[in-house]
Amino acid sequence: MSEKEAMMMVEPHQKVAWKRAVRGVREMCDVCETTLFNIHWVCRKCGFGVCLDCYRLRKSRPRSETEEMGDEEVFSWLKCAKGQSHEPENLMPTQIIPGTALYNIGDMVHAARGKWGIKANCPCISRQNKSVLRPAVTNGMSQLPIINPSASSGNESTFSGGGGTASVTQPDTDHVPKADSTDIRSDEPLKADSSASHSNSELKATRPPCPDAAPPSSALHWLADLATQKAKEETKEAGSLRSVLSKESHSPFGLDSFNSTAKVSPLTPKLFNSLLLGPTASNNKTEGSSLRDLLHSGPGKLPQTPLDTGIPFPPVFSTSSAGVKNKASLPNFLDHIIASVVENKKTSDAAKRACNLTDTQKEVKEMVMGLNVLDPHTSHSWLCDGRLLCLHDPSNKNNWKIFRECWKQGQPVLVSGVHKKLKSELWKPEAFSQEFGDQDVDLVNCRNCAIISDVKVRDFWDGFEIICKRLRSEDGQPMVLKLKDWPPGEDFRDMMPTRFEDLMENLPLPEYTKRDGRLNLASRLPSYFVRPDLGPKMYNAYGLITAEDRRVGTTNLHLDVSDAVNVMVYVGIPIGEGAHDEEVLKTIDEGDADEVTKQRIHDGKEKPGALWHIYAAKDAEKIRELLRKVGEEQGQENPPDHDPIHDQSWYLDQTLRKRLYEEYGVQGWAIVQFLGDAVFIPAGAPHQVHNLYSCIKVAEDFVSPEHVKHCFRLTQEFRHLSNTHTNHEDKLQVKNIIYHAVKDAVGTLKAHESKLARS
Repeated sequence: MSEKEAMMMVEPHQKVAWKRAVRGVREMCDVCETTLFNIHWVCRKCGFGVCLDCYRLRKSRPRSETEEMGDEEVFSWLKCAKGQSHEPENLMPTQIIPGTALYNIGDMVHAARGKWGIKANCPCISRQNKSVLRPAVTNGMSQLPIINPSASSGNESTFSGGGGTASVTQPDTDHVPKADSTDIRSDEPLKADSSASHSNSELKATRPPCPDAAPPSSALHWLADLATQKAKEETKEAGSLRSVLSKESHSPFGLDSFNSTAKVSPLTPKLFNSLLLGPTASNNKTEGSSLRDLLHSGPGKLPQTPLDTGIPFPPVFSTSSAGVKNKASLPNFLDHIIASVVENKKTSDAAKRACNLTDTQKEVKEMVMGLNVLDPHTSHSWLCDGRLLCLHDPSNKNNWKIFRECWKQGQPVLVSGVHKKLKSELWKPEAFSQEFGDQDVDLVNCRNCAIISDVKVRDFWDGFEIICKRLRSEDGQPMVLKLKDWPPGEDFRDMMPTRFEDLMENLPLPEYTKRDGRLNLASRLPSYFVRPDLGPKMYNAYGLITAEDRRVGTTNLHLDVSDAVNVMVYVGIPIGEGAHDEEVLKTIDEGDADEVTKQRIHDGKEKPGALWHIYAAKDAEKIRELLRKVGEEQGQENPPDHDPIHDQSWYLDQTLRKRLYEEYGVQGWAIVQFLGDAVFIPAGAPHQVHNLYSCIKVAEDFVSPEHVKHCFRLTQEFRHLSNTHTNHEDKLQVKNIIYHAVKDAVGTLKAHESKLARS
């Protein structure tokens, strides 16, 4: 439910109280454990608080039905003092964001879009010649409920209440972000003051708008719509692709383009996948030549259109018309940082066709390793029959430019060679055994998911590469084990500071993966918020080598609420009981790996560690349908508070993967993760892992602008899970992340309005 709808649920006689944010405290719903963003309801006696979704659910349900369900309800409410029930009508509406700051930001977002020519993707009504209804002025200073449509512009606002009107002077925009940066370079994070001023008063109240009036417009009312609305099918702009192929004479990319202008192209927009895989049969014109053609040709070798005389490579996208040339020259990153927060694009038919390679395209699927984008030189290749980008130089500062084009389409990305940057002696099993061998840990038997408690971590590491030293099951067979939650919780940084520093300094795509990366929206949370736990986390497990093990996974099918990068820091090939190389090759072959991946193995220069299967976030529901169907065929029940993906109880073996493709048309990415490979997994993308050999993997989470819509949708999904699920609690605080990211973006734009005026 949106903030707008929440305000409409406030009774006319009720006042909205303001709860001052407490430093270091994460406000949570006492029912579903979702982080409270702004509007919620609180009990005056005991402090019991519920989010707007739980409040709406209980308020819309007949009281008799609630009494019948009692404690068996998924979202059962705690009792108040003396065992009294909490009734929705007795709770006090409360807001966390002071006064009208939320609405001020909304106005500024729309104003900034107009000034900078940013495409509007939000479902807001047109702001022109229409009144903006909002709550009364800051923190209960006025009890007059509605803004008069004839209100004058500027700081003077006319409110109507009762039978007359009153003129109220709005306070200065204390809660509006002010950017302190005066210049932005592409290699520096965005700097903006995201702090909001708070009153010293603990609680003040405002009266909500009259329910008979039009609904108030909220800056973030699209937060709830983000997960449910259907975006119109449209061709995605490939503006950022231009800079990947451009020479120095062309406009710089992203943040560099503040001080430059871009040529407007009259050509038809192209999807990035269609550019990579070549023109379709219906379009064999010079315009829209594929990226592969550009790469294989040299400067000036492609024919030029009459409109592009003198340009060595024809543009592959357009920016509407020449009449908006100035707007087209504005930095592309603004649209991605602000507009992608509210976008919910659907994959177009062209993108789907690009995945189904033609016979001609299949002939070139074994592309030359080391194929470079002309300027800047970004060494990369294509796996999974041209559907998976593999970057070869993890330290290349220009990786993010081509990475983003695949990432915004929901595709995973592979980066190889990260282990060459790490200090290898830190990540060896004997080092962990020597430093932490006496710690008590829990182990999981990968073959039957049984938990083995109170075991010394040394017992695990001693058998990491020596099979005869492994713990044995009741039948005397060595077990395939994995460490459960080690290091525990958020202890990685404190417990292993040297390894933490080594990892964070060498993660690829630092713009996204570093905690202060400019494209990591989690970095936008102010310091007084409880930081979300984004890792790093270690995943340590033995390999599943035998033929019987191909039906089980090291990590079963699941999905994560945030984006993640998973780095293979060590691969241990076990000694003893015969060689298992042939079994590993069979597992990879049955795992649907492509020929280029198999060639990496046959070359013998790299160690394969794990087999991944990753699926697009949009296919999650189809996978659920299949698993529910298979479960019913096997006589399993499907409780409403459980989910076949979130339960992590399924591993898609070859039979299920084939059935998924034949019955639902869902094809994923089969990825073999070698030593030093970093796998980037989009938020909401179902994925599973099968260790081929003993592996040490380290993962770091982040929140990218391209996938924040999935983060929000998953937060809503997790509300309905049972309390036993690890994902039930909302630790990401995605609404707060979006709000403060938008604040920072608006503040940065305002700081550079003078440059816009001069241009």
